[in-house]
Amino acid sequence: MKPLLLFSASHRAHSSTRGLDSSTALEFATAVRTATDIRGITTAFTAYQASESVCKLFDKICLIYEGRMVYFGPTNLARQYFIDLGFEPANRQTTPDFLVAVTDPNARNVRKGFENRAPRTADDFARRFLESDVATINEQDMDSYRKDFVGKDDLAKSYTRQARKEHANTARKSSPYIVSLSMQTWAVIIRRFQILNGSIAPQVAQIL
Repeated sequence: MKPLLLFSASHRAHSSTRGLDSSTALEFATAVRTATDIRGITTAFTAYQASESVCKLFDKICLIYEGRMVYFGPTNLARQYFIDLGFEPANRQTTPDFLVAVTDPNARNVRKGFENRAPRTADDFARRFLESDVATINEQDMDSYRKDFVGKDDLAKSYTRQARKEHANTARKSSPYIVSLSMQTWAVIIRRFQILNGSIAPQVAQIL
């Protein structure tokens, strides 16, 4: 199975690049892309207001609208998919911004002639996606995966061994998390200080 880097765009996504400037965010996303290719794994990456350069690093995009999946497919098809649905990107609007705007009734632009045909609610978007060619491609990919990997005992055992190796010594072996609670807390603290350090001027202004 080829390496896959998945980008999840949502209004309420926990952004992996929060607090980073555009160039640093691109460097971080590039590092994730490189690690994904080298290790031959699938990586999920959540972000909000990502740049076009960051977006192009991903193989697939998953767009969530009010808890419903309204698109999951190749990155290079996402923009045209929503244009074909009846939405118009703003002038010089990046693909990530366009996709997020589509899920906002106050921000999306409906193309002329599609006023009564473009989906409106999250359920409408989800239903139209399930009827699309992109959804058919996803079904074919899943069928191929099941045929090649599901039910293979050696692969299941290999995954179990690898998961056990990645568990920290302080984490319970039965825990679904590979690190302990204290390690998670420490990682969150460090990340928070990094965010504060990346936007020190607004923080100082707010305190004053």
